[in-house]
Order: sequence, then C-alpha cells, then structure tokens
Amino acid sequence: MPRQIRPPMVDSSSSESDFVCPMMAALDEGSLTVSKTLSEFRNFFDLRTDVWDKFRKELRSFALDQYSLDDLKDQESARMQAAEDFLEENGEKYWGTSENRKKYLDPKALQQSPVYMCTYPKKKEP
Repeated sequence: MPRQIRPPMVDSSSSESDFVCPMMAALDEGSLTVSKTLSEFRNFFDLRTDVWDKFRKELRSFALDQYSLDDLKDQESARMQAAEDFLEENGEKYWGTSENRKKYLDPKALQQSPVYMCTYPKKKEP
C-alpha cells in the first residue's frame, strides 16, 4: 500500500494563524513529485478510488484545452497555471462543500482530523 503523503500531526495548541495547509506543505517540501505513483496522487487529493479516473480525465482534458502537451511536459509554469485554472473551475465540485466532499472524497480521509483537510476555496498562504 502506498504511503500517504501527509505532514506530521499539528499540535492542537497551535493557533489557526500557525496552521499550514497539508497540501501546500507537501508541495513545498517536495514530497509530491512527478515521480510519485498515481495512487499517491489520489491519496494526496483524498479522492475516492471510483472517482479518480474521472478526475484525471477531466484534469487532462482541461489542461490540454489550454496548453500543448509539449508545453505541459517542459514548462512548470504551464503545469502550475493549468492546475490553478482547473482548481478555480472545479475545486468547488470536489472540495468546496461538505456534501461534495462526502460524494467525491475517500471516506477514510473524511474521518481524519479536519487539520489534514484543505477545503476549497479556503487557501492559506504565508
């Protein structure tokens, strides 16, 4: 079973201003890279297994409508912009409401402490 990409447990005495979004931390620390398995990416997004293929197809189609495959392969800026645009258009669908999270996210992820979940459009940056 692939290792789930999660930061260490946040101390409950930490204030909300000390909170670091686990998804952003994983990206900043480099623990999620293009060399990771698809299962590790699915775990990172907390998506249910039966939703994963549909999500990947939507993301791929969305990105290729905006950029060429060569640009996506060669330019990190194109990948980042495609991801941000996809999130802007589809983030609410997957992570935006409690109802949608129950519909699309892995039940195990929903049972974890809310500290581990990033919800859209809430985005905390330094």
